Amino acid sequence: MKITKIGSTIAGLAMLTAGCKTLAPVATLDQTRNEVVFVTTSDERTAAPEMAEDRGIKDARASLLARIKVNPLDGGALIDLARLALVAEKPAEAEGWAKRALRADTKNVEAKKILAMVALQRRQLDLAEVFLNSLDGAQSKDSAVLNLIGQLRLARGRNLLAAEAFKRALELNPNDIATRMNLGVLYLKHRQYNQAGVQFERVLAVMPKHDDAGVHMAMVEAHRGKTKVALESLTAALSRNQNSELVLFNLASVEREAGQLENAKAHLKRFLAVSKTKTDETEQVASILEDIHRQQAAEGNKVSDNEIMTLAAKIKAAPSATKPEINELPPELVQAQKPAEPAKAPADPESNNVSELERALQ
Repeated sequence: MKITKIGSTIAGLAMLTAGCKTLAPVATLDQTRNEVVFVTTSDERTAAPEMAEDRGIKDARASLLARIKVNPLDGGALIDLARLALVAEKPAEAEGWAKRALRADTKNVEAKKILAMVALQRRQLDLAEVFLNSLDGAQSKDSAVLNLIGQLRLARGRNLLAAEAFKRALELNPNDIATRMNLGVLYLKHRQYNQAGVQFERVLAVMPKHDDAGVHMAMVEAHRGKTKVALESLTAALSRNQNSELVLFNLASVEREAGQLENAKAHLKRFLAVSKTKTDETEQVASILEDIHRQQAAEGNKVSDNEIMTLAAKIKAAPSATKPEINELPPELVQAQKPAEPAKAPADPESNNVSELERALQ
């Protein structure tokens, strides 16, 4: 994940995102057909935080294992087991089941998709491309494949081509939630707030409890000046998932802009507590905490929060990886809030020129 500032009129407004987690599926049990159904979402932990612990899922896994014991080449059961492993955030296990399915049937499309997902999660981009090319790549008629193509292009910094893949996927399948989330986040990163809001609203229309979409929509509302609405949405999301770094960070960002500095500090501290590793994200959060400390001091407030400074010093002393990509755009390139005129595609489809990308994303 990367912390990406998206604010313009709201100074410092930020969003924690990795271009939206859309590689992991959510599996659910279709009671009428008594089988595991693959439902693509943007993030199984926020779209369905209790899904992996659902009793029906556990029973389904036991049933699938029984099928494999009887027939080790049962491709359907192997694929469903791989999907359930992805839900449980066990990519190595998912890879194992998918490889078994592919050995049983070298043309197994779903196995190749899952192996491409795992490769993308591991940043094995060339390997992911091999699997996706075997599924017709950018010429595929499968929205899930095109969504993964878009993810691959994002990982390589080709945002314009990624947007094209997402849009093509939605033309083929308007109900692909994962792709719609990805396109919405791409709009959001480039401060196309109205377009981003349309995507998140469509997700929420079919999945009202999709917290990931709700959090992103809250950031759109915050930009529109609807701070109260944004805070209510983010607070509700936090009550459902108290350890979500995405929610904690964005809630703190909006609280800070609303002048609720103590609340913002508390949520940023919680963010640091639940972060498993010292990364550029935790370093940036520590810097934000220092900024709040200085802001309170400048306003004449009595601050006795010395542990913030100590914690920040420890985090900054830790080795850090490459700095995260910041998709902040210059103010002069921010699109005016008015109906956009049809834009022509840039001459060079590989170009990441900011002005071309902004026009193409409309």
